[in-house]
Amino acid sequence: MTDSDEDGYGDVSPAAGVEAGTDCDDSDPTIEGADADNDGQSSCDGDCDDADPYTYTGAAQIEAPGFCMSDADNDGYGDISPTNIATPGTDCDDENAKAFPGAAELDSPIACMSDVDSDGYGDVAPALGIQAGTDCDDTNAGLNQDDVDLDGFTTCQDDCNDTDSDTFPGAAYIESLNACMTDQDADGFGSLSPAF
Repeated sequence: MTDSDEDGYGDVSPAAGVEAGTDCDDSDPTIEGADADNDGQSSCDGDCDDADPYTYTGAAQIEAPGFCMSDADNDGYGDISPTNIATPGTDCDDENAKAFPGAAELDSPIACMSDVDSDGYGDVAPALGIQAGTDCDDTNAGLNQDDVDLDGFTTCQDDCNDTDSDTFPGAAYIESLNACMTDQDADGFGSLSPAF
């Protein structure tokens, strides 16, 4: 067997009478079939950094599946400042899988935001370099800006049942201007059977 580039893998097309090897590029010793970082790709497959298991072709499967990128948090978006020869991506925080372009799709489908509770609204006080969102409580997906029942109040505004338009803070305004109560007949008094 011959090994023209001396990388330890034999030539695929050697001279007649010589056993063939498995080297995918026997003119370049840096391209070979071993998968040193166990990411499923070797340099033969296009892995641009076979020492980093987070860097390979398709690592940023949402952003650019055909490019060799680094995606340490596995959110589908490449690191904006890779430390190797990988193609830079658009992930604003590659240590946080909840921060990437479009993470808070109800605030912005393209802005790089963090959405810890995955309710579609971005954190109001994210890490440096991440655009702020409008979520009133990013630790609780049940609290958000949606006004499902169209009563003028959201769960962020203490609507205790956002699926019933007769239930909201001040519904029973004669009894309380602030308490979340049900007033089905709109007489200013709370119903005996509240809807929450």
